[in-house]
Formats: sequence, structure tokens, C-alpha cells
Amino acid sequence: MLDFKSFAPEETIAQVDQANREIAHTIQARSPGWVVLWSVWRRRFSAFGCWTSAQSVIIDAVDAEELIREMQSIMVENWHQSERHA
Repeated sequence: MLDFKSFAPEETIAQVDQANREIAHTIQARSPGWVVLWSVWRRRFSAFGCWTSAQSVIIDAVDAEELIREMQSIMVENWHQSERHA
């Protein structure tokens, strides 16, 4: 049987959610063309590309670092594609 007391975090869930919302806001402020949010229900960061594209760009990540890496990867990929079509 699991002892849930041993899993009690030092921070409350509400504190973690607030911190992650602030992180999402900061990432969005530094990333033109993206809408970034923290999903309380899903416990993930999400980023939505807001530019004209043949496909919607939606990224989900468990932490901010992963989200930023994926966003940068998509931006580089889109830049290379635009260079090929120019």
C-alpha cells in the first residue's frame, strides 16, 4: 500500500501552478508568434504557433526547458523551409 504522506511536496499544488503560469507568461513574452500556457488539468506546458502555416503547430511538454527546445526546433525547421521556398 502506498503511503501518500511520503509524497507530500514542500510546495502546494497551487504554488506550483502559479509558478508555472508565470513561467509560461515569460516564455510567451520572449517568443513572438507563440501563445504559451500552463495547463493545470494536464500538468503540462503548451505552445501554439500563431503564424500562417499549412499545418497547426502545437507543442506539449512536461517542463519549460523541453518546451523551449521544441519551440526553437520548430522555428529553425520553419526558417529552413522558408529559405528553400524563397
